[in-house]
Amino acid sequence: MFVPIAIGGSEPGSATYSTPGTYSFTVPEYTTLAADVSVAGGGGAVSNSSTAGTQSSFNSTVIGYGGGGGGTSTISYPVGSSGTATGGDTNTTGGGSAGGAGGSDTWNGDNFVHQGAGGPGGRAVKTYAAGALTIGATITVVVGTGGTYSGGNGSVTISWT
Repeated sequence: MFVPIAIGGSEPGSATYSTPGTYSFTVPEYTTLAADVSVAGGGGAVSNSSTAGTQSSFNSTVIGYGGGGGGTSTISYPVGSSGTATGGDTNTTGGGSAGGAGGSDTWNGDNFVHQGAGGPGGRAVKTYAAGALTIGATITVVVGTGGTYSGGNGSVTISWT
């Protein structure tokens, strides 16, 4: 989902992309422009399976990686790995969307199998000074999908002054 707040001239504004997919963003006039890339969480293990969240990015250079899917074990509840990020002024491991909750324990005939939660996605935040991005240029924005079994989707928020 794309939600522009203000566009055009040198007015401050923001745009948020929160539905998984690939989008085009046109660089407005700006003094500073910040891209906040919050990445999808991994899915919780359900029926002994889960998937990782997929990556999100801004301009193919500010990239966050999804959290890992939850695991299964007869001993513990293995949580998926936290996603990482690169290309931001700040890159936070596990700072993105939450991972999904693990499923109920199952019996495999000999032991209970514990199903762990998915790991949170990474987060990258990058601020660009005037002139770093060309006004009117088209920037590709990618929003990642949360892992199967309730991993949170990613989002990209762009704000400018």
